Amino acid sequence: MLKFFFVGLWCVGLFIQGAGLVLFLFFRSRRHRQPQSPYPRVNLIKVCYQAIDNEEENFDSCFHQDYPGELTVHFAVSSLCDPIVPIIQSYLARYPEGVGRLLVSETRRGFWKKVDALYDAHHAIEADIVIWSDSDVVMQRAYVSQMVGALQEPGISVVTTPQMDIRVTGMAGAWKSLANNADIATLVAFFDSITPYKRIGFGHSMGFWKAEFDSFGQKAWDILNRFLADDQALPYIFWCNKKRVVFRYFDCPVEFSYKTLKQVWSQKVRWLLAQKIGSPSNVLYLFGFLLYPICLSFIGLCILGHAFLPFFLCACLVRIVVSGIVEYSIGGLGVWGRYFWLIPFWDIMQVYFCVRGFFSRTFTIQGRTFRLVDRYFLEDVP
Repeated sequence: MLKFFFVGLWCVGLFIQGAGLVLFLFFRSRRHRQPQSPYPRVNLIKVCYQAIDNEEENFDSCFHQDYPGELTVHFAVSSLCDPIVPIIQSYLARYPEGVGRLLVSETRRGFWKKVDALYDAHHAIEADIVIWSDSDVVMQRAYVSQMVGALQEPGISVVTTPQMDIRVTGMAGAWKSLANNADIATLVAFFDSITPYKRIGFGHSMGFWKAEFDSFGQKAWDILNRFLADDQALPYIFWCNKKRVVFRYFDCPVEFSYKTLKQVWSQKVRWLLAQKIGSPSNVLYLFGFLLYPICLSFIGLCILGHAFLPFFLCACLVRIVVSGIVEYSIGGLGVWGRYFWLIPFWDIMQVYFCVRGFFSRTFTIQGRTFRLVDRYFLEDVP
């Protein structure tokens, strides 16, 4: 009976892998709507911190957008002493037409300086559409036009782009990015197709109508100031106000170069709580590893013995092939060719990640410890 249970879940997992991949390729190939006149004023807010993600090149894409309307880029920092400031200033000198501006945030209300910087930038701009974009994003020329076109569709309030990692260097970065990209192309794309009302997003790329957000009043910023993650808070605020959040698969990947194993591990541990609040319930999150055929068949192999070995090998092969197709579609086939064998190890670790995330209530970052309360919000741990 136990074997039939494992085989049944294993088949469901493989179906999600295959169906998700087909949906992902369809979503990426779909023709995106172009912006319609009159063109809304757009402000692109990039909160910047340090200079560790090839910003010297990534920022250049902000100044070469093909958007036909008014576009302004605000680079928001928390201190003029930040090493990213000279890089920003060099771009402002290179493009003096007024497209880019530097803003130094002085607000200190939220748990995260990033949210404080977003607050100051938001209140300093005049725009119809606001786009939050991280400093490690590599935008294609059509990105802003595609974002505006999507937001002009009737009934859409927020557009967010599932995150893909590119320019990966080294084994540590590949260990996370290959599996993460495959998850986006399978799990995220599959659930995107069956969930019309979303309350999660991806912080590297989120666009929304400024007037709608402002209509929520100060309460929206109170939520952002206390929320675990800004990329989860913004969609959650719109969702609570019965506004529609959608995923659009624009080509705006994230730089993931020169990451150490410690950085990858710390990032994943920090994301555990953010991923948990995006789950419909904590119990479903706990058993989320059952969606991974490799993970499930590995458990079956440990419990039922060698009889489950063919299922484990088949799951590894399917997952590696799916990852290869995804990497080919985003130009990462070279990294896949060197490190594809790491994918099963990441998937097997999902048991640990899900169990740790389920029981975790606190995390530490930059020497400061936080506790999660009421599912979504933070408080300091003395």
